[in-house]
Amino acid sequence: MDFFPLPFNEPEDMDTSEPIEVDEITRAEDVRFKKCEELPEDTIEIVESVTFGENARDKMKDKKKKKKQCEAIVKAACILLNSHGGVIVAKILNMEDDHSCDGHGLDIDIKLIKLISGRTLKDFFDFKEDGSRMLIFVTAWNCGIGDNSYPRLCTIDLGMFERNETETKQVENTNVVNFLQRKKAHQNEAAETMFNKKSVTFDEHFGGLGESQTVEFKQYGQTFDKTRHMLPRYVSSFANSGGGYIFIGVDDKEKKVVGCLDNETSKLIWIKPHVDAKWGDLGIRINFINVDQTPDNQNRYVIAIHVPNRSGKIIFATSPICYKIKDCKIHQMDEIEWLEIMNTDNPGNRVSRNKAIAESSLKSITTPTSLDEKEIRGFFKLEENDSLEQGPTVLFPDLHSKLIEEKPAISQFDKFLMKTFNGHKGFQIYSRSWAGNLGKPNNNHVVCDVLVLVEGQSLQLFTVVNERNSNVKVYCMETAHSIKTAMVKNGEYSNVLCVIPKIFALSDLSTVTLFDENLYPESYLKIEQKYFWHLLKSLAVSLLVFESILGEHVGVQYLSLLTLEQFNILHKRFSVDNVKSLFVQGLPGTGKTVLAKELIKKLKNKGNSFEDILYLCENQPLRDKMRDENLCRCETRRDFMKNEFPQVKHVVVDEAQNFRHENGENWFKKVKYIQQQQQNEELGVVWIFFDFFQKADSYETGLPKHLDPIESLDTIVRCGEAVSKVVQEYCEEAPKDKRQERALENLKLLKTFPGDVKTIPREYNKYPQVVAKLILEHLYEGYSPHQIAVLYSTKKVADKFRGEIVSRVHYNGGSVKATEAPGMKGFFVVDSIRRFSGLESEIVIGVDPRTFDSSFENNIKLMLASRAVARLYIIE
Repeated sequence: MDFFPLPFNEPEDMDTSEPIEVDEITRAEDVRFKKCEELPEDTIEIVESVTFGENARDKMKDKKKKKKQCEAIVKAACILLNSHGGVIVAKILNMEDDHSCDGHGLDIDIKLIKLISGRTLKDFFDFKEDGSRMLIFVTAWNCGIGDNSYPRLCTIDLGMFERNETETKQVENTNVVNFLQRKKAHQNEAAETMFNKKSVTFDEHFGGLGESQTVEFKQYGQTFDKTRHMLPRYVSSFANSGGGYIFIGVDDKEKKVVGCLDNETSKLIWIKPHVDAKWGDLGIRINFINVDQTPDNQNRYVIAIHVPNRSGKIIFATSPICYKIKDCKIHQMDEIEWLEIMNTDNPGNRVSRNKAIAESSLKSITTPTSLDEKEIRGFFKLEENDSLEQGPTVLFPDLHSKLIEEKPAISQFDKFLMKTFNGHKGFQIYSRSWAGNLGKPNNNHVVCDVLVLVEGQSLQLFTVVNERNSNVKVYCMETAHSIKTAMVKNGEYSNVLCVIPKIFALSDLSTVTLFDENLYPESYLKIEQKYFWHLLKSLAVSLLVFESILGEHVGVQYLSLLTLEQFNILHKRFSVDNVKSLFVQGLPGTGKTVLAKELIKKLKNKGNSFEDILYLCENQPLRDKMRDENLCRCETRRDFMKNEFPQVKHVVVDEAQNFRHENGENWFKKVKYIQQQQQNEELGVVWIFFDFFQKADSYETGLPKHLDPIESLDTIVRCGEAVSKVVQEYCEEAPKDKRQERALENLKLLKTFPGDVKTIPREYNKYPQVVAKLILEHLYEGYSPHQIAVLYSTKKVADKFRGEIVSRVHYNGGSVKATEAPGMKGFFVVDSIRRFSGLESEIVIGVDPRTFDSSFENNIKLMLASRAVARLYIIE
């Protein structure tokens, strides 16, 4: 859904003393952001002291100060609700009062309840007095499970208006979800007739019209400033409610023409060129109607403004006042960002339809709500007969055994845990680094991290070290913060939650808690057993999640989650700590490039620099896409063979089936040389990803004959069901060796969302017309250009037709551009199937997929089909 803000500029000689009637909560100096200074929480500090208590606030004589205090608390609450929760810290101004029995202040409660759309305050806020300050613990906002009655964001002021018969009213938080879906056009022929009049007579009844759903009268006179400030609201309300007409110069009580005097009209004359220049595509029309037979013989006018209905667009009067934490700063969202988030899960939205289907049908790890206890046990390697009655149960037991084998002193920490939590039901979850598991840098001083979840206590993180130091303290605090953030943001945990960071030193077997746990409300410190599986669900998803632009576009969370296969390869069976060389054979759509990227992140989190890691592929577009990630050096195979890379320690090879053994040059031998050249250091990492099903030529790849050790990715997860089935069919029809036959036997199709596949008969010399029509259909449906890829058999043909396709795609009054670089906003891709290898797009249009060697025809079609996520069109 698009938006149009309406910041009407004003002539320099206008009186601007009267403010627009919205809460002034945009001051930057009223709150400050602090991270993990005293608690492992995001903290918002109120700059000025606050009076708390209903009686004390009711007696405040300075009403502006009272309002400012309330606004600061509401702003701080908005920030944390829309982030991952946290704590508001406010100095108490009236320390002499007893705040335990006088509430917080009715004005504060009313504003907070409005902010959370009328829900219960206790579900999101805990007030706790700590000496001279008030700590307000905020639980992250959630819009409910399977309930779309609550918006995705908490917003202080929506900045949008709607029309309800004769009333222009601001849209409230509680109505915003339904409002975003409700857009119905209204017509009023009588109002249109009056709009087109060239003149009217003074004191006549204005065309028999009265104020209604589509008509608003304004008598200018003494209300000039008020009308000027209200005009954006009227435009917003009519545009958002089916369209309507504003007639300025008509008595709104008598419905008679009075007109605007020349001097009044001159003040509004600026509206027409301003609207024409800034919002011409809104279609707002303005007409100045002469008023005849005025009693004073002065020139008068009725100013008529027609605001059309804008289907699929939201018109803002002012920008929404909505905040969150972004890059450790307080960030006010603009209209585009706000609408993108608010529209994510609305019923009827193309994105949410896919997501709803996916969440209702997935039977493996996809979203927190779809996991059951059996799947959680399988993920954490928890046996069915493991009882919670005997004390905290060890999860990931294989890793636990490996850690003790490497560091026998950890057994002393085990004894400490058993003694401390003896008789408590719960779990202890070992990790080499919880920070590393969540994509954060490791710390070389850390032996391991252990997350302890037991009934009746808080969630606790023990960082085990040989000896304590200040560097580890920062690591432990920030890791505790990261765990909570990931569980809320990615794992969708919606109850109160805190993670208490502690350091255990093996040197003296002592434990230090890094802050006073009593700062938290009691509800945060006592986990009930009924929440265990919800917590473990959130932890599992937090471990599986990775950054995926695709998942955000399509709106299906599993597209941003590693599969169990991927997770086990990366973190369990073949950890880079133990397996330096690995061949990974992945069927089409199983996420080889995703896993390659996550491997690079893991190497970086272990302290490797940008220059230490090299990503290799055959195709330039894939190389450029990986370069955009800015994770490591990225080169094509040809550039790799031309240059030397003395700083590189680790090499990740992707789409190796496309590599070529040319001119006697052996790329594999050079890669192995880099791996082994490290002096006085351990062996470098070389992981090679490939899929011979997607090889569409007879060139030698340069891979060795014996691939050992080797692991397989067998689950197609990156495509809709219809696309996955086509991929499977092409795999079955393609020529195969024994290795491929075994892989095909293990192929699994994850039940995702339906997807769509269509074959379109070709018409000679009409490819560009058909392609352009398909692109336009999807643009008008709501897709963006960068979500579309048009793929030809060769680059030469793609280059030939690119310009002709662009010339036929006219959208929103202009042409849409094409590029070879995937993901560029405002551009769709036109390239060859081979060059798009390793990449993916929501919509793929394949044009005449064929190859010079007919024996590889199914392979080239397979390469094409596996690039599509949601929709695949094959023109042949």
